[in-house]
Amino acid sequence: MFNPRVAISAVLIAALSTIPATAKDHDKDRDHAKDVEVVNTPKVNVANTANVNVVNTPSVNVSTLPAVQLAPGATVGIAGTAAIQIANSPTDPVPVRDAATLTRTPFQTELTVEVKDSERMGSGFVAVPAGKRLVIEYASVISVANIGQALVFELVTQSKTGTQPPVSSRFFLPTTLTSPAPVGGDLDQYVAGQVVKLFSDPGTSLELRAERGALNSGNAIAIFSISGYFEDVK
Repeated sequence: MFNPRVAISAVLIAALSTIPATAKDHDKDRDHAKDVEVVNTPKVNVANTANVNVVNTPSVNVSTLPAVQLAPGATVGIAGTAAIQIANSPTDPVPVRDAATLTRTPFQTELTVEVKDSERMGSGFVAVPAGKRLVIEYASVISVANIGQALVFELVTQSKTGTQPPVSSRFFLPTTLTSPAPVGGDLDQYVAGQVVKLFSDPGTSLELRAERGALNSGNAIAIFSISGYFEDVK
């Protein structure tokens, strides 16, 4: 005898048995991470300061030389034995400058000093600009005076200390009588010259001084020449 309920049950069982196994497996794999392959060089925009983790040490290619900016105080490390190459050749070297050496401007001058009749001393001055220090590396002088006057030549520099008035320092040049006055003559010639290292501070003056002994009659002429440089004062 035909039973309708039994027939319906048989149909349901047959239908369930035809469901693909892949659909069942798909439901099971929802809880497992799967590898994703990205092709065609896609663009990835990371917004809102998201964190991106890259695992398994992949290779990263950077093209078109992008600009890299480092925050102040950032540290950059180079791993391994990295080689750094400078493109400049020996005929076109990289310009370098010793940061400890101040900017220098060469300087030289000639100054005539006159010691007038009945006076014992005459002076000339070289002004030192503000912001510069005068460094003297060589000084020389040639002079003529009446017989027996024994001229002495001095360089007087000035240094500043805080708000105090400048302090003067006297430096003497060794002098030689090169041309004594001939018989019937009335003039002697003196010369002096020496390598020196003297300093005169910004805003002061270098004094070039010619001085004679007890005999002070007639005029004496001294021509000073100095060379060195001005350097910037920090």
